[in-house]
Amino acid sequence: MIDSHPQRWAAPPSLRRLLAALVGLDLLSLFWFIGTAAQHARGASPLAVALAHPWTRGVLVGCGVLAALRFAGAADRWRAGSVALLLLGALTTLHADLAGGPARNLYFSGVCLLGWLCGLAWRRGDEGFARTGTIALLGAAYFSAGLSKLAYSGLPWLSGVQIQAIILSQDGLAPGDVVAPLRAWVALSPAVVRGLAVLTVGFELAGPLMLFGARLRQAVAFGLIAMHVCILLLGGIPYLGSMVLLAAVALQADPPTPPDPAPTPIAVWRFAGLVLVLALLAGLAVNHQVAAVVSAPPDYGSLR
Repeated sequence: MIDSHPQRWAAPPSLRRLLAALVGLDLLSLFWFIGTAAQHARGASPLAVALAHPWTRGVLVGCGVLAALRFAGAADRWRAGSVALLLLGALTTLHADLAGGPARNLYFSGVCLLGWLCGLAWRRGDEGFARTGTIALLGAAYFSAGLSKLAYSGLPWLSGVQIQAIILSQDGLAPGDVVAPLRAWVALSPAVVRGLAVLTVGFELAGPLMLFGARLRQAVAFGLIAMHVCILLLGGIPYLGSMVLLAAVALQADPPTPPDPAPTPIAVWRFAGLVLVLALLAGLAVNHQVAAVVSAPPDYGSLR
């Protein structure tokens, strides 16, 4: 049963500080990622080139880190959190423009910060609602990832061919490191890659179930963490920030507290309306992305 009283969760201040720390680390890493992408960017706009200048991006990163530190200090500093989120979004967009594609592993801290701020806005100063917003958007991000795989490639994605291509794009089947034999075994085992593909999409689509009680939240989070470990071993792509968030937010047990009064009908309808609006926006975004992918020529280099 969905927990309709998230104010009972009483999110500890350490969770807010952890979220702020991850946002700050992503901002600092973007300083280097943007600099590297700018060196190889072709046809970048004058604005992107100006923002990628070391002094300019240094100021943006510095302001974002200071805002994240201030947000970590108290529960009511939503303005500082909003500034950190705005700068993180601007810098990730700049990096995607220069690199020719997004670094999705840097998106999770911003998504969770947005959920935290939405929870605070829903009930001002209540970090229990902020924790609910964080879990909701974290689950929605994974659900969007699973839905996008099916929307872009359809059921053939579940065959595991894409996973094989990603593994082979790393170092082929050459024994380059200690996990190369594992990669080779997975790449040459159709049943294994098919199972990994089905489990990946299944756990991603189950992301919203993290709102339906502690046991489901823990089961889905454990599956997603295992998925990221496989991605790191087989594809060399680190999702350390999202793994930390899953462990801290989703695996945290709910403290026993007395029940709260039932929500009013107005609150229930307002919540249902917000869910429908967000679901509609997510559907429109996925449909737009699918149309863009279908109309664009294939980019085989994106497998790397």
